[in-house]
Amino acid sequence: MTHFPAREDSLTAPESIYAVGKLASEQYLRIFSQKGIRTTALRLFNVYGPGQNLSNLKQGMLSIYLAQALYSKEVIVTGTIDRFRDFVYIDDVVEAFSLLYFIDQQNPFALYNVCSGKPKTVDELLEKIEHAINSKLKRKFTDGIIGDQFGIYGDFSRLKQDTGWQPSISFTTGLNNMIVWAKNMKQKN
Repeated sequence: MTHFPAREDSLTAPESIYAVGKLASEQYLRIFSQKGIRTTALRLFNVYGPGQNLSNLKQGMLSIYLAQALYSKEVIVTGTIDRFRDFVYIDDVVEAFSLLYFIDQQNPFALYNVCSGKPKTVDELLEKIEHAINSKLKRKFTDGIIGDQFGIYGDFSRLKQDTGWQPSISFTTGLNNMIVWAKNMKQKN
């Protein structure tokens, strides 16, 4: 994928097993829709917020970096600090699900991006975490993972057109909410 923002009709050419699995799920739904079952696939971009498993350091760029920042003050950056992602807050995602539940979907197979439409680099993310926890982080760099995309951000205009949805929680507000929650969880443990 080289054209941004990514739209639902953008060319897909996954380069990891994880990404192939996501695309396969969409194709299963498309096939079911041809059998008379109305289906909707949501492409959830990088969802973040309170409740994420901070002990699983294999999922969610933001939760991985936040856990490392809170527990070791050292962040292991895979690849470069210029890599980017589209982060969307959990409350906005829940709202998208809710709105889609109530629309009268005429299309037998619908596909929607659920995203913020705003790319954030690893560097921006780490700076915001440092600011929010009031601590400078040691950054350790390792090679990128084969098949991991350099960056992506999406276009949610189809979802907005059909439901009126758009993200309402800013990245800074969402990150601060997540950090407050994570600090509270750390104190309880």
